[in-house]
Amino acid sequence: MYKHIYDTLAKHWCTNGSIYFYSDPHFGDLDSYKYFRFPELFTADCDIAETIKALDKMQVDSINKVCTKNDCLVILGDVGNIDCVKKLKAGYKVLIMGNHDAGASNYKRKCYKQDIDCAPYQTKSSNDIWFEALKLFNGNEEAQYDYVCKEKALVRKRALEDLRKNLDFEELSRATYYDAAHSPFEFWEAFYDNKLFNEVYEGPLFISDRILLSHEPIEYPFALNIHGHDHSNRELTTSPHLNVCAEHIGYTPVCLSTLIKNGALKDISNIHRNCIEVARAKK
Repeated sequence: MYKHIYDTLAKHWCTNGSIYFYSDPHFGDLDSYKYFRFPELFTADCDIAETIKALDKMQVDSINKVCTKNDCLVILGDVGNIDCVKKLKAGYKVLIMGNHDAGASNYKRKCYKQDIDCAPYQTKSSNDIWFEALKLFNGNEEAQYDYVCKEKALVRKRALEDLRKNLDFEELSRATYYDAAHSPFEFWEAFYDNKLFNEVYEGPLFISDRILLSHEPIEYPFALNIHGHDHSNRELTTSPHLNVCAEHIGYTPVCLSTLIKNGALKDISNIHRNCIEVARAKK
């Protein structure tokens, strides 16, 4: 548990792992790669689409190398192609939206599952039709499917056995007989997870009394401002800050615990103590 950040955040963000910061990946963004980061790669004869694809993969691989399923990854804005976010292994993902991010709902994680009985599909002549119907679960072609629910299958098996004991064979409907005779005990579980952000914030966020997260740099003297946005990485003299734009951190996420251990907060005064000292000085 991080003693330097609020408990409510720590419980969600870092139950078993560490918190990492990364900003402005601009996944899939030609202008970002060509003008800010790797202009030497975009020669007259280069394959632009393949070059962008390779650079996206480089960023994803670099992030995944240090930030894994037990960790929390906080991206401080300007995400770009969200398909790349789905490939990040971090077990918990947080977004502080940037000026290039539009619509918080577009970035939020959506996850649901549902049991689907095989019976309605078993009279179909082709498994292709079966899977075509399953593929459209909740209208989402990215849904996945697996065999599950042995307990429910057992309940159904017993119900069918009771039915056959109490009715003559001829009285069973064709559908019921077909169901009983051809693997009636299988269920599918349809599940969908877009693997996006567990939490999305549309503005700056204090995660402790001395740590402020934002996309744009903020001039605030009583907290370490961890931010992105500034690709020039200019010096800010009126407040402590850390620019975690991808190109300024070597495309490697920055670990919060490492920052704290290295003394990132040691020269940041508590806002209450500072106000008291200022008041005393005026007397």
